[in-house]
Order: sequence, then structure tokens, then C-alpha cells
Amino acid sequence: MSAADLRATTLAWARQFWDPERHMVWNPPGSFDSATPPRSVHLTPNTAWVAYGLLGSDDPADRAEAAAAVDVLIGIQYDEPGAAFHGTYARVLEAPHPPDPPTMWVDYDPNWRQFVGTTFALMLEDHAEALGDERCERVLASIALASEGEPDGRIDVNYANPALMRAWLDAWLGARMGDAALVERGEAFARAVLAAHDTHGAFDEFNSPTYYGIDLYALRIWQVFPPTPYFAAEGERVERELRAMAMRFYNPALRNFCGPYTRSYHPDATRSVALFALWIWAAAGREAAPLPALDAPSIDHGHDLMAGPVVARLAPSAGDAERATVTQFEGTRDIAMALANDRAVTAHVERDLMVGAESSPHDWRGWSQFMPFTAHWAEGATTGVLWLLAPRRLRATVRGRGADLTPSHWPIELRVLASECSATAHGFATDALSVAVTGAVARVEPTGASDYRVVLELTEDEPGDPVGHERGLVLTFDLHGDRAGDVDGVALQLD
Repeated sequence: MSAADLRATTLAWARQFWDPERHMVWNPPGSFDSATPPRSVHLTPNTAWVAYGLLGSDDPADRAEAAAAVDVLIGIQYDEPGAAFHGTYARVLEAPHPPDPPTMWVDYDPNWRQFVGTTFALMLEDHAEALGDERCERVLASIALASEGEPDGRIDVNYANPALMRAWLDAWLGARMGDAALVERGEAFARAVLAAHDTHGAFDEFNSPTYYGIDLYALRIWQVFPPTPYFAAEGERVERELRAMAMRFYNPALRNFCGPYTRSYHPDATRSVALFALWIWAAAGREAAPLPALDAPSIDHGHDLMAGPVVARLAPSAGDAERATVTQFEGTRDIAMALANDRAVTAHVERDLMVGAESSPHDWRGWSQFMPFTAHWAEGATTGVLWLLAPRRLRATVRGRGADLTPSHWPIELRVLASECSATAHGFATDALSVAVTGAVARVEPTGASDYRVVLELTEDEPGDPVGHERGLVLTFDLHGDRAGDVDGVALQLD
């Protein structure tokens, strides 16, 4: 029932952005607003997801509209052998033809081969009759073009979300067309991707509430439509491990995943849509899913809600144990684990407070999706959250309610979302949380409603400190009206 509600609700939500003249979905408010106004471009993979949902409708008009959308998507696929964008689909309907030479992620998105290709394959598996024989042939040809256009080496084995999709798409297509070499190519790549995963028991694209959702999509399609026995068996194993890993960081009481995040568009799942929330919805119902209000006029990253129909199709039946995992807080815990490339993650999770950090020798060059230091806490009826802005190189370790940070650059800035935030003599505080800072002084600047920037600047250099010496600071978190003693602690040490 939860999966059926997910499908029906998200499909109904997406319909308000469907353009029957162009047979595609508009960008909704809250999606890409910094780049383009709402309802100014038509979205490519999102249209494929919604079209999949419409194909399953009992209304012939819905099925006809979905078929028209499929034709539009095939029409915006590039068939230009030798070009870097060969086989992918236009970023949006309105995108100009890529220049020569093109810039990846600006002029074209190579991963649309996998996003649209796998959704097209789902359509052929589930809705071939609604598409009709001739259109099915063109859809299969489009999938073949997407597979052909994906060059070996473009997707690294550690780039988990498109890698998992690419492996399956090649093997599925090979099985469909009787091409043993293509099946072998897909399975060989799948084995390489999982070998990288198994080195540390985690994907390098670690703890991403959005891209874990895509990883689950791929691992479920491995099992529901396995092109070889390997995909069925290994898909089940890695899905189980991924869900267990994600749940170690998930706190139902705060309706959020503890950081740090290798890739996140926003650290608060109650303020911005993260795809993993749709899988929680499918398992335990809409009330359990960490999501913004779906009736809001603008939903941050709301376009990902359009994946609801494909998630609902692939979601497994959940038992009581699975539902309990995403609805009941299971105890205070400390987490420590190593990742590839000398990365180390530590986190502390309790009912009303979570702190997470990543330490690594790498310069992340201010990449906004990388959030190596985060905290969440109960802030009245909402969740307060803070995270490090513009990360560079950072050594950081969480020890219970404290965090040691040694950044490569000063000053550093945190963004804080809470009803109030102000500087104190020893750090900064919100209505529900005090943060004591040792080794730096805090300056708080309001930047919007319930939105603050906290600038942490070094205290005076100690005598004899060399110029440029990396110096650290300590942050200690203290909840007002502390409830830390409510739950017994459990420590987890992960290899």
C-alpha cells in the first residue's frame, strides 16, 4: 500500500507541471531556480519517469501522452558518432546543440544515457503493449544508441550511481538482443564496480541521501530484471549492505541522515527532497518519509519527486523489521570507518543531536555538494542544521558531542538554519543548542529568515607559530533541556 501511495501521490504532484503541448515536464518551483525561472525548461530524465507512470494508467489519454513523451525523448537523443555526447539526450528540451568542443555538464550530461536508458528498459519490460510494436522497436534502438555511445573509461568504477546503471543496461540490452559480448561487457563492469565497493564495504560516493536513492534504483533493477544470475545475487547482497549502512546514519527522531556527505544538495531532508526518502516512503508510508511539505508552493529539489513511479515499481515489500528501522530510533551510537583514498568518517548520533565529519588529505576546492562537517539537532518543532561551507582540505574528527577541526584555510564559514542564532562569549547559540568554540572566535551574520552564516576566525597566533601553520579548533555541542540520558549508547566500529 505504501508503494501504491508513493506512485499515486508523486504522479499526481508531477501532473501539475506536465506540458501537454511539448509532452514533457516543466522545471517546478524550487528546482534550478538559481539557474532558470520555474516553468522555463523541460526536464529530460524526469519526463521519462513521469511517462513511465502514465503508461501504467487506466486512462487511454494518459497512455497516449506517455507515448508522445517517449517520441520527444527519442527525438532529442544525439546520434553523432565520434562526438563526446554521442548517444546521450539533450540536458533539457531547450538546450542548444553542444558546441565544438563541448563542455561536459554544461553543454551535455553524459549520464542521461543511463538515466533515460534504464527507464526506457523498464517501459519495455512493463508496458510494451501500451507503447505498441513499432514504438518499442524505436525505444530499443534508442537504448542501443545510448549503450553504444557510452565509451569505456568514461564512468569510473567509483562513480557509483551511473556505474551501477551502466553495468545493468549493457547486460540487459545484450540479453535482449542476443549479444553475448555486450552481456559480458556489462557483467565485467558490474564486477569491477562491486570490487571497488567491497574494498571498504561502501561506495566512494559515500552517504549521499540523493545518490544512494539512485544506487538503490540500480540495485533493485539488477534484481527485478536480472540479465544474468550474477546481477540477481550480487544486487541483493549490495542492496542489503547499502540499506544497513544508510540506516546507521539515519535518525527517525530528527528525520535526517547524519553527515558527513560526499554529495548532498542540502543537508536537511525535511527542507529539500532527497531520493532516499522515496524508498523510505515505499517501505513505511508517507508519514515516515523525511520530506518537505508536498503542498508547499515551492519545494527545494522537488523535481526528484518525479522518480516516485519508478521507485514504487521497484521497491521490495517491507516487513515489520524494515519498517521499524526507519520509524524507531534505535539508540545512541558512535561510528568510525575508513573509506578509499585516505578518507576517514566519524559520527555521533543520539536522539536529539547528530554530528558528523570527514577527514582527508584532499583539497575539495569549495565543492558545494561535499559536506565534510555537519550537525543536526532538535530545534522546537523543526530540525536545526549546520554545515561547513566551501570546503577545502580538512582534518576533522567527531568524539561524542565534540568535534576537532583543522582546516587548511582560515577563516572558515558555517551555515546555520535555526529560528535564532547569535554569537556568545565562547562561541554561538540557537534557541536549542549552544556551541562552544575553542581556538577560534565566532561572528554571526543573518542572511535570511532563520538562516545564518557563522564565520570562525583564528584567535591570535601563538608565539613562534610559522606563517601558514595549520591550526585547529574544537567545537562542543550542548543541547538546552538535555535529554542525552534517555537512551543507552551503542558504539559501532566499521572496517
